[in-house]
Order: sequence, then C-alpha cells, then structure tokens
Amino acid sequence: MMESTCTSDDCAAPAPRAPLKKEELIRQIPQGKGFEDFYFVGNKLKICADNPSSTRPVLKEVLDVPTLRSRVVKIINRSRIPASAGGERLWRRLCERLLGLDEHPNLMRIHEVLESCEHYFIVMEQMQGGELFDFLLNERAVPEETCKYVMRQILRGVDHLHSNHLLHRDLKPENLMFRNAKQSSTSVTQMYELAIIDFDTCKMLDIDPLEYKEVVNGKRRLVGTYGYLAPEVLKGAEYSKASDMWSVGVILYILMTGVPPLPMDCMNSAKESIEVLKRAEAEGIDFDLSPLPEFPRSRDLCMRLLQFNPAKRLTETKEALRHPWLVQRQVKAPPQPLANAMEIEGIKHHNQRPSGSTADVASPSTSGTTPFASWDAQQGDNLRSGSGHRPSDMSSAVTPQQGLTPALPSLFHIPPQVNMPVAAQPACASAPPTSGDQDGQIRAAGGKTSASLTLPARAPSREPLTPLTPQPPHLF
Repeated sequence: MMESTCTSDDCAAPAPRAPLKKEELIRQIPQGKGFEDFYFVGNKLKICADNPSSTRPVLKEVLDVPTLRSRVVKIINRSRIPASAGGERLWRRLCERLLGLDEHPNLMRIHEVLESCEHYFIVMEQMQGGELFDFLLNERAVPEETCKYVMRQILRGVDHLHSNHLLHRDLKPENLMFRNAKQSSTSVTQMYELAIIDFDTCKMLDIDPLEYKEVVNGKRRLVGTYGYLAPEVLKGAEYSKASDMWSVGVILYILMTGVPPLPMDCMNSAKESIEVLKRAEAEGIDFDLSPLPEFPRSRDLCMRLLQFNPAKRLTETKEALRHPWLVQRQVKAPPQPLANAMEIEGIKHHNQRPSGSTADVASPSTSGTTPFASWDAQQGDNLRSGSGHRPSDMSSAVTPQQGLTPALPSLFHIPPQVNMPVAAQPACASAPPTSGDQDGQIRAAGGKTSASLTLPARAPSREPLTPLTPQPPHLF
C-alpha cells in the first residue's frame, strides 16, 4: 500500500467546520436520571484500581445501552476542573471544540460528553492496543520502518490539533496508544495504528491568553510533564506549536536510543528542570549516542526538533512530515531495522504529571535482522518510572519572561518516573516525594528531588544540519 507523503492535498489546512450540531454539544443528564441510564457501567480501569486514593478523574469501562459497543468514560468532578484549563467556562468550550473536530485516525475519538449537577462524563473510544511503551516492551525490537510509521502518525495527529488551533501541551509516550489489539490476521498499518490521547491539557490558540489566567502573582502556571516541557516554557514563555514539537523530539530521541535526551530523574520540579536545561544547553545534547550516528537522516530530524532556541527549531508539522527520513523510499525488502539495541533505564516512572499546582518558573515543556531498538522488561519498568515529573498546576510556577515566546503566527493519562543508564546516572539527592494533585494537570512524580545537581558531562554535537531535499514516497 503506497502511503502518501505530505502533498498539497494532505497538508492543506482543513476547511472551516460548520457550527456545532446539537448532538455535538455537551449533553445534560435529565433530572431524576443518571449516567447509568445511558450506559452500562463496568469496573474501573486498572490504572484507577491501582491508585484508589488518587484524586484524579476516574476511568471506567462502559457499554453503550442501545448498541452495546465498548467505550471508556472519564468521570470528572465539576469542582475539580483543572485551573490550567481556564476555569469551567473555557473547559466546556474545549470539550465542545474536541467534539466538533473532524475525525482523525491519529487522535482518540471522543463520542460524547454528558453532564450532571456534580460531574462531567467524557465518553471515549476504547483503545485496544496498549501504550507505545508497553508495545515496545513486548516487541523487544523496533524496525526502522515501524519507527518511521509511528513518528509519521504522531506528527499527523499533532498537525490535526495545530490546524484546528489546539496545542496538546503534554505529548509523551504514555499519551500515545495503539488503537487495535495485535492479531496475526491484522495488517501492518492496522496493527500499528497510533492515536494521541489525554486532551485535558489542550489549549485553544484562538482564545485570548489572558482568559486562561496562566500568570498568577507573576508566575506562569505550567502544564505537562517536566521532562518533555520545552526550554522556553520552563523559562516562562507561552506555550506554542514549537513547544509541542520539542516534546515530539524527545519522544523520537527515546524511540531511537532508549534513553531521554536529558536526565529526567533530576527534573522533579521547575527549578531542577531549569538547572538541567542550563547545563544541557551549555554542553549540548548527545546526538552521537548509538545508534543515532548510524542513521543520519533520523538523527538530523531529531536535532532539528531538539533545538533549544525555538526560532531555530522545526516547528511546523507539515515541514517535519516532508523530512527526508520520513519520506525516504525503502529500497530493500524486507526493510532493514535500525541497528543497536536500546538500553532503557527507567523513563516511565518519571513521566508522572506534576500534580495540580503551578510550577515556579519565571515566565517571560519486526522485520529485518538487526533490531533498531530492543527493550528489556525490567529496564522498561524503570523507564516508566522516570519519564519526567509533571509540575503541579498551582505550586509549580515560572516567572514570565518577555521576548522568549517563539515568533510563530488528560483524557486518558497513565501515570509513570526516568532513570538514566547506570553509567551516566546523575547524582541527584533523594528527597521525599512531592504530594499534591490539586487539579490533575501536573504531578510531581513521587521520588527524587535535589538541592544540587551533578549532571554527566555530554559532548555537544557540532555537526551542521544538512539541507532538506524532497524525497520520493515509500511503502509502508
């Protein structure tokens, strides 16, 4: 099956959508009735059952009463609407915007939103294939073509959000899930069909930033996960398309190497994260880590996405989709996987969202013979424990800084924590875990904090970026 590249037809901005139909609005549950009158309600999902004391929204399996189709419902208490959402009025508007989006294969579908006097019920499709990280653990090896296919889907999903004036603000492996369960009869494209989830953190770009009230007492409220927040966001600039693309770059780096580009186990607060970024910006991200040098085109895309200066960063999804690595035709059959095994030491447990406070930031985030990536199960568990803490939405704040904003025109969160490989383990002093979760937007991952950081020295990569040239489409 020939997969089209980002042609004018594929990349054209979607036509303006007609006003929301009645059925696309939030549905009021009539007085005297409950959600159970519309859906058969099952058990809590495992993520909720494993955390009974969590104040985060509850996820349950449900069956649509008339069709008996399986769904997932996210139950949100009206009194706990995230402050970062701009209050209940803007949050309702975001729900209606998401309901009105044209369906896209790389975004989780939201079927409807119901409301009662005390709760909102967000009914979503049930993703059958599990998380991207869980898939990697089970597969143990990731061919290059599969990695490219995954990255193209991520970029297309982000492009659909950006084209509809939405920023995600919390892109990470835990918020990427496969739609279909793996079966021997399933085609490759169906087996690896990927969707972005968790839209609680989305921000509408066509809303006056002042309405979001992100700056409180001179501090900007942070939303997302520390290890994936763009440098300018941690320095206090506003979120932008460029900040989402930094997060995509972090995901690509992890897919290729098995370790994060920054020592996420030392990024447990805004202050610590800024210190990590200062060191990394001075010494450079290690783009010579195996197997990056063996795959120069994928390395080039990674370098373009992980530019500390947002003005130099690859910020347009359509341009990223035209990158030679993603449109390169695979000549050999079967496709050759990327070489060298990943050494994964604990990203997942660091991917917790910091709870509901505001981060203090000054405001001015298998085919082929040789596997591209192989995963060890124990390493993968550690990876989940280390992918970056989420700043809480009220206690993690940054002072806004002027002039740092780039010059540019959770609905399904699974908490996780990152440990670097033993050889490169930074010395981060242990401290009691951060508590909170005031509004569920940013959670400081339980575990390590530090007063002083001793980071591993990393040799900066000085290799110049190669110019982009159009490449023919490829099969996958």
